[in-house]
Amino acid sequence: MDLDEGESLTLLGATARATGIVLLLVVSIVGFPWAIRQAVRWVFIPQVVVFEGPPATAARCLGRSSDLVRGRWWRTAVLLVLLGVIALAPGVVLGLALLLFTTFSLPLVNFIGALVTVVVLPYVAVALTLAYGDRVARGPAGRRQRRWTRLWRREGEHAAPS
Repeated sequence: MDLDEGESLTLLGATARATGIVLLLVVSIVGFPWAIRQAVRWVFIPQVVVFEGPPATAARCLGRSSDLVRGRWWRTAVLLVLLGVIALAPGVVLGLALLLFTTFSLPLVNFIGALVTVVVLPYVAVALTLAYGDRVARGPAGRRQRRWTRLWRREGEHAAPS
């Protein structure tokens, strides 16, 4: 799927805005927890720009990504940690094994580790896109909670004596 110039600028603007805010929060030591919160909330910015189309503004993309994560923050954060491990671990483990058990030079081992990471990264992007699709298909988390609350109340009403 190709991005037109407007979508590319929107993606660049939204990503720059999110990165700037998160970096400012990280720089202020007190803001570090909020930086983590915002980074997780804004993880679906590229998917929002690509799949939800115009009118996509940077602020709308940030808001839509936040809406998709709302009510599922912990699940999204755990997914990001797991995907980070999946993306980085193979290259690091292979690089360490090559350093310990071969006579390859350090630049060659670095290159091989980076190459493995580059091969794995598209799978991480696919996993994030699948998570985005799951969030869109399930709808807002609040609606799901209310549905279960209604179901529980109905069962309780039927069980009560008349």
